[in-house]
Amino acid sequence: MAELPTWLWAAVALAAFLQAGGGAGFGLLAVPALVVAVGGAAAIQIALLLGLIVALALLPAALPHVDRGMLRQLLAGIVPGALPGAALLALMPGSALPALVAFGLLAAAVVSSGLAARVAGAKAGSMRFRLVLGATTGAMAGACALPDPPLAALPAGPGAAGARVGATRRAGLAAAFPAGFLAQAAVHGVAPEVWLATAALTPAMGLGAMAGFAYGPRVPAIYDPRNVTAALLLGAVALVL
Repeated sequence: MAELPTWLWAAVALAAFLQAGGGAGFGLLAVPALVVAVGGAAAIQIALLLGLIVALALLPAALPHVDRGMLRQLLAGIVPGALPGAALLALMPGSALPALVAFGLLAAAVVSSGLAARVAGAKAGSMRFRLVLGATTGAMAGACALPDPPLAALPAGPGAAGARVGATRRAGLAAAFPAGFLAQAAVHGVAPEVWLATAALTPAMGLGAMAGFAYGPRVPAIYDPRNVTAALLLGAVALVL
């Protein structure tokens, strides 16, 4: 693995800032950056390890509000869905990874625009929908370290009900990252350089997360759905050009 470029530290720190301040978004910035800088399964594995650390940092505040029934249904799809996702990556040529990640960014843009929630409608409360959503989450974690978009498709309204859905999403992310990593390890193995790169990037991620906890809520424009959707579309286009 080549030496990590300096800009990658900044990208990981910003991704952690977004995740800590808004509850999601780490992979949507960190994964494309790692694909460009590192490439291959190693990029996905590093993103999964870093994403797990951030997700675990957010988990204690979310746990008291989790809808346990919804979480069980999601986990029933996430855990078995991760291995086929990792296998899909193994079957694809290495040059196709940027296109796969771009697809994940496009899916996130659809969710950010609100279209996915409108399409889901009343189905979002059914067990079948949640199982499929969980399986998709696991597959995207195993294939491209992007479990965020499917979980974000769970409609979260205002008040206590919306808070429960948001907390359940965070708990689902905390499960999807290790499921994806274990599936990656089973299919691709894990090179020592993956652990070294993860350790090297962790301090930058930690600084970004601390800044996100402290200052993220003070800059709501960053999380405006229109801005997020535009940024995701631009990122997807940049990856495939």
